[in-house]
Amino acid sequence: MPDEDARNNHRYHPFYCEENIYYLCSDLIGSHHRLQALFISNARRACLFHNQKATPPGRPTVWDYHVVLLDGPSNDVPRYRIRDFDTRLSFGIDAEEYLQKTFDRPGSDRFRPRFRLVSAREFLATFSTDRRHMRKDPENQASPWLQPPPPWDPPRGSNAASEHELPAYISMEPEGPGVLVDLEELLEMIR
Repeated sequence: MPDEDARNNHRYHPFYCEENIYYLCSDLIGSHHRLQALFISNARRACLFHNQKATPPGRPTVWDYHVVLLDGPSNDVPRYRIRDFDTRLSFGIDAEEYLQKTFDRPGSDRFRPRFRLVSAREFLATFSTDRRHMRKDPENQASPWLQPPPPWDPPRGSNAASEHELPAYISMEPEGPGVLVDLEELLEMIR
């Protein structure tokens, strides 16, 4: 199946990347692929991304965080690939190409990304969100949405410690799920 057809065969809702990747992991977990959720942010919560659909072609986007899927390597996926629903690049692009076309190197330290890699199994078991971060007032469940929510129920892993574990995943402090790496370490890992 061509990569663009694959993009259209999975749940997607704009501005809810963590949920899109959660359900993509759920769809693909039975495959022979080695899957990892890749949370991208930094201490300032301001990462510069190129080739994102949120802005016109040729203009960068600054996300507070973003989540994509790192896939491979395995017998049927010989190299690492990235699946990003929000990129203008292909869905299932070679991971090194994605990183080179998405992030500035060396780039400004202010916008440099860090990455939290979490195995798909751990992510599916321990992640949860009640979507409070998408409310104008996150502490008020009656507060208006910043962006309309998806039509499905928010994800809640069977071993999630609370109804909103998203902050632990987007934190770029050492504590938390998975492992933290910088851009150079991630590039080294996937080569």
